[in-house]
Order: sequence, then structure tokens, then C-alpha cells
Amino acid sequence: MIITITLNPAIDKTIELLDFRPGQVNRIQKARQDIGGKGINVSKALGSLDLTSTALGFLGGVYKEEFKEKLKQYNIKDFLTLIEDETRVNIKIVDLESKEVTDINDLGPTISETEINNFLMKFENKVRKEDIVVISGSLPRGIDIDFYKILISKAKASGAFIIFDADGSALREGLKAEPHIIKPNIHELEGLAGMKLKSDYEIIKCCKEIIKTGVEKIIVSLGEKGSILVDKDKAYKVSGQKVEVKSTVGAGDSMVAAIAYGLNKGLDDKEILCLAQAMGVASVKREGTRAPKSTHIKNQLKIARKNIKEIKYDEFIKNGYE
Repeated sequence: MIITITLNPAIDKTIELLDFRPGQVNRIQKARQDIGGKGINVSKALGSLDLTSTALGFLGGVYKEEFKEKLKQYNIKDFLTLIEDETRVNIKIVDLESKEVTDINDLGPTISETEINNFLMKFENKVRKEDIVVISGSLPRGIDIDFYKILISKAKASGAFIIFDADGSALREGLKAEPHIIKPNIHELEGLAGMKLKSDYEIIKCCKEIIKTGVEKIIVSLGEKGSILVDKDKAYKVSGQKVEVKSTVGAGDSMVAAIAYGLNKGLDDKEILCLAQAMGVASVKREGTRAPKSTHIKNQLKIARKNIKEIKYDEFIKNGYE
């Protein structure tokens, strides 16, 4: 079973304007509303690969029934914990002329101690040996910064396999529990490193240092420059490509979905990285936080398979990064 954890889900409203002018009246050309939050986006993307997943997290407020109905439409099993406060609403303003996206993100709900305990009971009852558990996204108010560390430890104690995708202090704390796989983007990895990473070799060196702390595998998304997979023995890179970008929201989540899918299907590391790259590119070709199209995924997978290479460790050493 694949379980996704979204502690801070959202209703994502995407508004498209011809020429966004702050401080003036703007007329909407097109609008759409999606359910979101990083783990929910992972579940949606898994649906594009014909895999059903179970969603855990918190949900409340005026949109909860709409949210639950959308989960059914996406064939996502609903195991969310209901809360008194309002699930956040995020607004994305897309300027069709400049291609710029302005994000206005809600503060989100405050979670009570009772609601946290209710969630933990569901979590402990649901997670089983050999489950793949995706833990991702931001922490809502009321949740301590070490909460991901607690969840990872509990899931590992149950024999589950953990994919972890967060940033900042939540990422640092979660790493202390040694998740099996993490998927930072380059900016999040640089945040862990405390410095700019200017080459593939510097990225690999940073990943190797993190792996020494207990993580088994790291997949780094590099935007249009591609993606890199590193474990203690090897490193692969899929070079990127320029495509028409409609929305970058959810691209990293689609990559996480590919990792979960690959583990579920027993794919090797090269194929997992190729699929992750394909899913990420296919995702940016869709508006809002819509899941990638299967036809786009198949086309991008063919390209990724042609563009993957192993970065040999003898080259790594030669370049002075051992």
C-alpha cells in the first residue's frame, strides 16, 4: 500500500490574467480550483499511473465536503482527520503575458492537541510492514517542528519504507529519524549544505555527506537542468530540457509519486530516475495543480531514457570531490 501524509492540505485556486496589474482592477480570463497540498498532489499523480493510494492528514472548514468528493473522483482513499479550523486556501495568479506566477498562500489552520492525537491513532492503525509512506509538505500551526521525525520513527518501527519531502527546519528535523529516500530540489539541498552548489560534483558530494547520516537514497530535482539520483555506491543524472511551462506547482510532487510507483513496481534506480524526470516535466505542462497526463508521461519517459548517464566515481575523485 502507498500512503501519503499531508498535514497542511489546501484548496488551490488558479487565476489566469492577460496582464496582471497590482493595485488595479484585473479581469480573469480563466480560473480553476483543485485540491492540493504536497501529499495530495502525490496521490493525484499516482492516479495518473493507475495506482490507488491512501491519504492521511487534516481537513476542516467550508471546503471539506468538496475536498472529500474530489478525493473520490481521483480514486484516493480518504483517511483524513477532521478538524475544527479551516483548511487553507491558496491563490495562484498566472500572468499569461509575462508568464510570471504570484502565489498568495493562506496561513492555514491551527491543529489542537486532541486533533493531533486523533491523527496519530489513525496513522498507527494504518501504517503496516512494507507499506510505502510518503511524508511531505509544510507543518500547520499547532504542530511541533519535530513532528515529522516522530512520524518517520513510528513508520520505520512498523516496517514501512519512507519517502520524505520537506524543507527548512522540518526537513532538518525529519532527517534525524533517517528516512529511506529524500527528494529535495536544488534550493532545499543548498539550504541543508549552507552554500551554493555550483556543479553536479558538488551536488553529489553534498548528497554523499547526507547519506552518511543514514539516508539511503537522494533524488535532487534541478528544474530545467534535470535531476540527479545518488546513493552510497553510484550517481545518475538525467539532463533536462526546455518545455512550455504552464505551472511548476506540483512538479516535485509528481517526481515523488514516480519514486513511490517505482518502489511499488520494483523498478531499478535508473528507471525510477527516468520516470521521476518524465513525471516532473509532464506536470509543468498542465495548468494549476492538475496531475500529469499519461500521454505526456510516456513521451517524456522516452526522452529521459535517452538522456540518462551514470556519473562515475572515478570522475568524481578526479575532480577533487572525494
